Amino acid sequence: MVASATSVPSWEQSYTNGDVGGLLKTMLEPAHGFGKFLVVLLSLSVVGNMAITFYSISLNLQLFIPFFLKVPRYVFSTVGTVL
Repeated sequence: MVASATSVPSWEQSYTNGDVGGLLKTMLEPAHGFGKFLVVLLSLSVVGNMAITFYSISLNLQLFIPFFLKVPRYVFSTVGTVL
């Protein structure tokens, strides 16, 4: 996807300005409303994957530093997501 971004001027400009998210949005513009729907689904799937990762990190943090056992795991996940 990124390798072909230089072949289409609008794709190259959106990649330069908005990184991969902007490139995906520009690539899906011909699909109109369905393309916007796919961009929203992709962005929500990233958040879901990050939540699982932060939960796992908080579990490891509690195992390595026993002091953190007093803090519920969802607090670490929430703080990590906010950051």
